[in-house]
Amino acid sequence: MKKILVLFLPLMMMGCAPEPEQPDYHWSAVELLREQRGGLTDWQKLQMAIIWTESKGNPNVTGSHQDGGLYQMTPIFVEEVNRIAGTSYTHEDVYDPDKAIEIFNTMHLFKNPDRNLEQAIRIHNKSAGYLNTVMRNYELIERMEIVRQKLIEYEHD
Repeated sequence: MKKILVLFLPLMMMGCAPEPEQPDYHWSAVELLREQRGGLTDWQKLQMAIIWTESKGNPNVTGSHQDGGLYQMTPIFVEEVNRIAGTSYTHEDVYDPDKAIEIFNTMHLFKNPDRNLEQAIRIHNKSAGYLNTVMRNYELIERMEIVRQKLIEYEHD
C-alpha cells in the first residue's frame, strides 16, 4: 500500500514529473491500477498533494535549504521526529520513499493525531502561499482519483 501511494502520483501526472535518478523505483501503470482498487483517503490525498508540491514525486530531489526527498524534509524536521518519537532516522532516510512516509506520518501521529489537513500543511510549511498551493494540488489529486477509479472500472468490465 505504501509503495502504491508514493509511486502513483508520477503516474497521474504522466510526463510532468522528472524521471527518478535511481532505477530502484519502477512505476507500472497496470500494476498500480490493479493493486489498489479502493479509493484514497483524504489523508493519502493530502500527502500526495504535498509530495507533488514539494518534489513532483521524485524521491531523489534535493532542495536549496538541505531539504530532500518526496516531502523535501529538512534535517531539523527529521531531528524533531526523532526527539518526539524516540526514533533514530537520519536525513538520508528522507530519500527512501518508505522511510519518508514513515517520518511524515510519525510527525503527525504526535503533532496532528486527528490528521487535520490544514494543520498538516502548516506543520510542513508555514510560508504564506503554501496552504493555497497544496490545496490546489489536493483538488487536482481528488479529480485524478475519480479518473483512476473510472479506469479501474473500465479494466474490470
